[in-house]
Formats: sequence, C-alpha cells, structure tokens
Amino acid sequence: MKGGGEFGNNPPRRGRPPKTDQSNVLRAVTTDVLNDMVDIYCHQKNSQVEPNVEVSTQRSSSSSSNLTTSPSPSSNNVNFDDIQTLSPPRVLHGIPRILLKNDAKGSDFLLYLGDEQINKILEGLCEKFGGLHNVGYFKTVHSKYSMEGTSFKDIVICQNKEMIDIILVPIHSNAHFTLGVFKLSSQEAWYFDSFHRKRGSYPRVFNRIRTALEAEIGQKFHLYKRAECNNLINFQKDKYNCGTNVLRICEEIFRHGKSKKLFPFDGDEERKRMSEILELMRNENWYEQWPETLQVKVSLSSKKISF
Repeated sequence: MKGGGEFGNNPPRRGRPPKTDQSNVLRAVTTDVLNDMVDIYCHQKNSQVEPNVEVSTQRSSSSSSNLTTSPSPSSNNVNFDDIQTLSPPRVLHGIPRILLKNDAKGSDFLLYLGDEQINKILEGLCEKFGGLHNVGYFKTVHSKYSMEGTSFKDIVICQNKEMIDIILVPIHSNAHFTLGVFKLSSQEAWYFDSFHRKRGSYPRVFNRIRTALEAEIGQKFHLYKRAECNNLINFQKDKYNCGTNVLRICEEIFRHGKSKKLFPFDGDEERKRMSEILELMRNENWYEQWPETLQVKVSLSSKKISF
C-alpha cells in the first residue's frame, strides 16, 4: 500500500494492533504499560527485587543484573501467561520506592503512593519525633473503616499511649490520601485534603472515627470548617502528590505540633525529599539523618488557627 505499507501513513504504535482489530487493544495497551514499568526498573541503578521474583522478559546482561529472567516468546514483551509473577519494578527490600516524576516516564499512576510507603515514613516520624508533642498515628485507614467496639489505644501507634495528645489518621480512598487530625486535650479536629478545595461536609470515614473517639473520651470535638483547614496546608498542582502532601503535613505536626503552609511550595521537591527519607530508613542508622525541607513556612496574616 502506498506510503505506509499495510497500515497506510499511520502505522500502529509499539505493541498496539491496527484500528481494524480492536479485540486486542486493551491487552496491547497493558503490555505497553508493563514494558514501561520494566524499563523504569532497569534504569534505577540502586533498585533490587525480592530473590524469588521472576520477570518474564529478555534483556541484555548489563541491564538486568538484578533480575531473574525467563524466556519470553517475544523480545522486550511481557508474557501475559506469567503476568502474576511480575513484581512491581520499584520494590526494594519489600517496601516500594517513591518514584520521582522523571522516573515514571509519563505514567502518572506509578507516582501514587501506597499504604506501605505512608506507614513506613509515619513509623520513622513517630520513632524520631513522636515524643516532642505526644503525637501518635493510625496506620492508613480505608473508606469503609470502622472503630466500632475498639479503643483508640489498641490501634494508635505512639511512643507513650498514656501521654498521647494528637492522633493522625491518614485516610486512603480510591487512590487518594487525606488526613484527619484529632487533639484530645482541647477536643479539636481538623481534616486536610490537598486536592479538593471543598468547603462542605467531612467524609463519612472521618466522621465515623470522630464519633468513636468522642464516645471513648466522653466529649465532643470542635470541628474546624473546611475553609479554615485549607488555610493551613499547601494544595497540590497535580493528581498524584496527595500522599507526599499528607506525609509533609504529618511531619509538621510531629515536629511542631501544628500544620503550616510553605512558600514557595514545590510538591515535586517535597516528593524528592520524602523519597530520600524512605531510602535512608532502609539503613539501620537512618535516624541519624532527616533531610530538612528547603521551603519556607508562612505566617498567615489572617486569623491564625493553631493546634
């Protein structure tokens, strides 16, 4: 056929069938995504995978020294029959790395954080700074979570449960992270969402946790309005930095007892710092180093709402 062979002037992209054959489109697109994931892994010099991981792909020995490979019917393509044996390419010693924007090669879904990353950095914050303002935390809770019949002291992780004052509750809902904060001594509560600038009601899971805590301490929390909570945080300019924003807010509260905006604020710079912190924590001496933010805290000229 003139100009472009079988497909005319618009040959199909890598791994994708021509428009005339739509039955395999989803399968081919998924192949592209998985190939991209493998490519990302091979370009991360310090990455390692679990010893029993098998990746069904063929690559040169220089770029796959940390992979156990098995033959594939097609070079540079993942075998769908073995798809369940593919481990996420960013796994390092059991905890996924926090990838930077350049690592994701345009695949933003690789930049979303998971529960294990959030919980690991919260563990480090609690161990290093938890005693400064008697801050503790719940491991990430999901939208259907309920504390019914459970004491918060059975769940909260902190240095001293008898001295606990501030409780941080990271909430994971549909790949989006938000943060609930409860201060027991003053019966105050905040809800932080760095993506949605809503001024209305709180999500149901936050209200369920609040109701359970109120029943346990015998007093009601004063809920700050969403607009007041929004004045205390930086908003993300992308879809994927909600998790790193939650961690940054948690760090502020662990270290200073309250949240405060940063200006100027670069979400990807904070992401890079959180990635560095997670990598430092893989070393048994991680607690000797904690990279500081290079960004500046803002003192609000309007009415200040502090913890």
